[in-house]
Amino acid sequence: MKQWEIYDYPFDVEGRHPVVVISNSTRADNPDFEEVNGLFCRSVKADFKPKAFHFLLDAADGLDHATVVRCDHVYVVRREFFGQRIGIVSGVRRLPLYRKIMACFQCPP
Repeated sequence: MKQWEIYDYPFDVEGRHPVVVISNSTRADNPDFEEVNGLFCRSVKADFKPKAFHFLLDAADGLDHATVVRCDHVYVVRREFFGQRIGIVSGVRRLPLYRKIMACFQCPP
């Protein structure tokens, strides 16, 4: 498992949706850590209007549909429940996604 990879995950309330792994490499790469940090994602329709805390991913990231990442809430997710890897945030989107997360948490640039 690597930072920025996207997996299928069975969230408790929301059900099965993609999750973007945001834990650093020390945690994400090490199977001894049972939990990692992730961001909830869901597919959206073409006319979807994103909110300030959303970030959009798509086929360039390996996804079948336009997908919104919710950047204002970090989930602690258990490695044992991860499904198959379905994508990875493309290199050109990583910094903008990181900046969106920092903005949602009101961290200075």
